[in-house]
Amino acid sequence: MRLHCPSLAFWLSLFAAAAIAGPPPGTLSGVVVSAQSAPVAGARVFWQSADGDGAPHVLRTDSDGAFHAGPLHEGLYDVRAESAEVWSEWERNVIVRPGQNIRVTLRLNRSTPPSGPARRPASNTP
Repeated sequence: MRLHCPSLAFWLSLFAAAAIAGPPPGTLSGVVVSAQSAPVAGARVFWQSADGDGAPHVLRTDSDGAFHAGPLHEGLYDVRAESAEVWSEWERNVIVRPGQNIRVTLRLNRSTPPSGPARRPASNTP
């Protein structure tokens, strides 16, 4: 009697495919709030690689002041927000790891842009 083990072959091929694909990407999410801690809808959120490689990216917060950026490669990111010419400080060296969602809160409290890289965003904002 011959024994067949197709399930073993299936699991081995699935394991090999997962090893080749690598770890899942990470994400960066959070909320933009005013100086009084109220959520800010429609704020622009900028993020970029902390090593300065590549252009910054931009997106807008939803009606609850929330944002979500991803998928992102593992690494360090700088992130800040702006609404009605009021800025947050830079959150520098935010660590994004594979398969993890990193949350940040960005508080708008400056009438002038915070110091830091003055690079043009990679995408247009509406």
